[in-house]
Amino acid sequence: MLFLSSISSNILQLSDSFVYLEIFYVYLTLLIYFLSFQGYRALLATEAYPLRSSDHPPTLSQAIQTDLADISTGTEDFSAIQSALIEIMQKQQLFLEPELNIKHIAAAIGFPAAQVSAAINAQFGMNFRSWVNGYRVEEVKKRLADSSYKHLSLTGIAFDCGFNSEASFYRIFKKHTGHSPKTYLQNLK
Repeated sequence: MLFLSSISSNILQLSDSFVYLEIFYVYLTLLIYFLSFQGYRALLATEAYPLRSSDHPPTLSQAIQTDLADISTGTEDFSAIQSALIEIMQKQQLFLEPELNIKHIAAAIGFPAAQVSAAINAQFGMNFRSWVNGYRVEEVKKRLADSSYKHLSLTGIAFDCGFNSEASFYRIFKKHTGHSPKTYLQNLK
């Protein structure tokens, strides 16, 4: 469009050289309004469909549409989400990933992030971070009891289990077990 509007000044050498910019700005303004209205209309027209599909992971647009629609659904039966959460944490051990967040879990099990968060709060009685950290602490406890991990330090085991820092590991471990990691390790011996 800019090329077509600049033909008059560049190729034909007409005296009014700024007309092509005005035409281009009008075109750009109309394009912006058109895209805005199309996006708004598409947002209003979307319907939420359950994303639970074991064959194909949900696309980003499906996840966003369902998250927006399911924020206010108030679904109280979270048993399917709970069983999917337990299954994925035990089989795939996603808690070992240090950068794990609610969106990763939701995409992995095929449910909207808002429903997954609500299910964790309702079924496990804790928030997402505490729930994941519980799995991490249990894995640390297993590895401390396993002789094949004796060559690793406490911090090394903590980092392998998904913790990001030594300070947060010590704080969370003590909160979940009532003992510091060193005390817990001494009690194992």
